[in-house]
Amino acid sequence: MMGKRILASGKFDLLHPGHIHYLKESADLSDGGELWVVITHEENMEENLFSNQERKRVVEALETVDRVVVGKRKVDYESVLKEVDPDVVTVGYDQERKSLEKAIRKLGKDIEIKEISPLNPEKYSSTILKSLIGE
Repeated sequence: MMGKRILASGKFDLLHPGHIHYLKESADLSDGGELWVVITHEENMEENLFSNQERKRVVEALETVDRVVVGKRKVDYESVLKEVDPDVVTVGYDQERKSLEKAIRKLGKDIEIKEISPLNPEKYSSTILKSLIGE
């Protein structure tokens, strides 16, 4: 494989331009490699509009994404990192990173964490958009 394997993650319950920006920027870091996306398991979400499989199908339809997996019911960063074996993990501006950093240290892997800058977070936020549509 040429390039790098990038791992991105998120809920992607209401796909919007901010998500597209995050995934495109993540894919651009691969230098011709792969972009894997982990979808948050529905049992780890306070509320969701779409099931695991519905959200997976939507993200798989994006041309920048090479592979999509659904996260585990019990959040387990270590097993996902072992399965995907990424060179870089991208996080959004609003994603927690401490657990991810801890898992990388525990595995003894040399995996870079790269924060992707947001695209108009005052406009493209799932929380804001859900409130506008009455969810």
